[in-house]
Amino acid sequence: MSPVFLILITTSLYLFHFASAGPYAGSTLSVLVPFEEAQSMTTPFSSVYHVPIQLSDGLPGSAINTKVYHPFVDTGSTGIILPAASIPGFTIPTGPDAERGWQYLTSSKILYAGWWIEKDVYFNVNDPAHSVVKSTLKILAVTEKTEHCDDWEKNGDKDTCTGKSPAMCPTACPTGFGILGIGFARRALDQPQAFPERNPTLMVSTIGGIAATWPNFHRGYQIDRYGITLGLTDLNMGPFTNDEKPHAQLENPSSGSGLPDWNGLPSCVSVDASPCVPMPVLLDTGITTSYLHMPYSYFMDGSTRVDWDFDGIIHKTPITTGSTTYTLDAHSHVHIDFWPPPPAGNKNEDFDVGDAATIATGVTPDMVYFYVNNNANSFRVNTGMHIYRKYKIAFDSVWGWFWFAAV
Repeated sequence: MSPVFLILITTSLYLFHFASAGPYAGSTLSVLVPFEEAQSMTTPFSSVYHVPIQLSDGLPGSAINTKVYHPFVDTGSTGIILPAASIPGFTIPTGPDAERGWQYLTSSKILYAGWWIEKDVYFNVNDPAHSVVKSTLKILAVTEKTEHCDDWEKNGDKDTCTGKSPAMCPTACPTGFGILGIGFARRALDQPQAFPERNPTLMVSTIGGIAATWPNFHRGYQIDRYGITLGLTDLNMGPFTNDEKPHAQLENPSSGSGLPDWNGLPSCVSVDASPCVPMPVLLDTGITTSYLHMPYSYFMDGSTRVDWDFDGIIHKTPITTGSTTYTLDAHSHVHIDFWPPPPAGNKNEDFDVGDAATIATGVTPDMVYFYVNNNANSFRVNTGMHIYRKYKIAFDSVWGWFWFAAV
């Protein structure tokens, strides 16, 4: 038998095994990074979850520092945010490689600004039940924090907030916060540096001392009430791929990044009897509320009831007369289809605003903030974290696949 023929047979057998075993048959390396509150939070996703992390003393490759941080897990942002004052040995970078950074969180109206610095980031260091994970990436060391930065977007601000004085180093260094941003498709004016290379779940370099490289390690993650699973395998993807359950194929990745920078998950949203409006959806582990941006026909200033217009069909606004909070009326019905069409409604979220029982244990957000405008590019919905009580999710960073599985 010729060597070429033998190679063809061997390759064909491997591909047959790969296809028959499942899409992740070549990948075996994965690990759970448990939430600190996984066992203590009786009703899951009632508040934010935290994970302990540690940093390298200096640049990547240096020893592990013993200081433990406890950032909360946030799919609404990308990147690790920590107070510069809490990072041993931090000094403001200088020279041509110094990178100024900032992130503006639209829900909390807080602007974090500082400097991107390179670190090894470690997970599971003091957890003998789970392998130690090392990710190598830049993190945002915050030297300035501005709260109540309500007009940041309107003013066209960047790393400062017009008319506001930040808590600022060296006289009043901001402390007492930490964010583990693991979201995708978050790069925008408010997070201009939210590249996938700033996502610690995608920048894993070793797990248990084993190099996290293709094809042994398939970049991506899963989220459920127990924590974040790093690395997709046939075994841990079973609940998502059994019976060939459909997945969403995310849109073409954006340019300007070494790793694929996939667009957000598509959805279609209706309120009460309105038509379904296509828009991207964010399943945000960082908040218990929801934010919904829909089309309008008449300007809404929060003081009067107005009509809103979908394709020429007039519907009464679900905003209470005299409201200045822009929150949906109690009992307004919200329906979200994920990644339609076709087939529409593979997975969905369905709730009545203000229903106390399903706020407590179901998918209904604590509150739904409702905004209207005429810019189709700004239509979007943030479900908040309660959706994770109904579904666990998997994000495939390599192929741009997004999966739901019932909990």
